[in-house]
Amino acid sequence: MIKLFVTSLILFCLISGNAKTQNNLLMNSILTDHLNNVYIISDKQITKCDDTGNVLFTFSYINAGPITTVDVSDPLKILVFFKDFNQIIYLDNNLAITQGPLQIQSLEISQPLLACTSNDKGFWIYDHLDFSINKIDKFFQKQQVVPNLPQIIGETFNPVSMKEVNQQLYLYDPEIGFAVFDTFGSYIKMLHFKNLKQYQISESTLFFIEQGSISIIDLRSYTELKFNLPDENFLAVAFSSRNAFLLNPDGRSFRKIELQ
Repeated sequence: MIKLFVTSLILFCLISGNAKTQNNLLMNSILTDHLNNVYIISDKQITKCDDTGNVLFTFSYINAGPITTVDVSDPLKILVFFKDFNQIIYLDNNLAITQGPLQIQSLEISQPLLACTSNDKGFWIYDHLDFSINKIDKFFQKQQVVPNLPQIIGETFNPVSMKEVNQQLYLYDPEIGFAVFDTFGSYIKMLHFKNLKQYQISESTLFFIEQGSISIIDLRSYTELKFNLPDENFLAVAFSSRNAFLLNPDGRSFRKIELQ
């Protein structure tokens, strides 16, 4: 039987600035890495905390507009994407810049919309102009290009997020679901989970929030665990193998929920 335990202490990661509205998800997001560190992203700042809320490091960058995406798949090489300026920088585990800014347009990618880390120390870019995914290696060279995703998938496709997990690339369009590709860019399948607002894929598990509940789906067996949240008073959520972290409405603190 699944039980949900909520810590009674509100955990604080203090960051500067005011909390945004829930619609501005990329400026009010919370992430976890496989070491159970927690990251709060707010406009131009990233705050790294331990899972008890102690602030470890902060990072601010004012030269490239708001942060679009942060990928902490490799906590020693954190990808930060700035869509407005077509730039990527890399941070180390202390949130210090180690590489960049990398100018994406120099790769002849005209409208980079999404970015994420790849399994071989490079990254993926989704180009909205030609609906292509582009795999860039660690030497900042194009390695794979998969053009015209709607033609491959067989229907209109407008992804809003992209993440590589376990050597599979997931692009999510809320209208039709997750398009799954392998590390060479070959199309595998479509997972028809529509209209998800708060979701995360980790290992072979899909987590998402729906109507005040947490759903956990094993993508191998399609078995589902579902249970109620204590409330819906949060901006964003991140999941680890044992916990959920709810970003509070102030945008500066989170609650840790134990899942067991």
